[in-house]
Amino acid sequence: MDNAARQLDPGEPSSAGLLADLFKGAHFVFIPSRAEAYGMAFAEANAFGVPAIGTATGGIPSIIRDGFNGYTLRSRPAPRRSRT
Repeated sequence: MDNAARQLDPGEPSSAGLLADLFKGAHFVFIPSRAEAYGMAFAEANAFGVPAIGTATGGIPSIIRDGFNGYTLRSRPAPRRSRT
């Protein structure tokens, strides 16, 4: 595991402070996703007052209210894979 990934390891207590510092310094959080059951990262960003931008798929629209705590973008279907 590289150093950056280790710094945000949820198993490490020091990660909470680093993550809080990252959110406090952010202007917004953008997470493009084609499938998301709930989107905890959006809720975490909003807990720090950081607006979230994500795709309107799965549970994301239940967290992001357009113009209030962020914005949702229309998602496009995933490209079809050819069978070879």
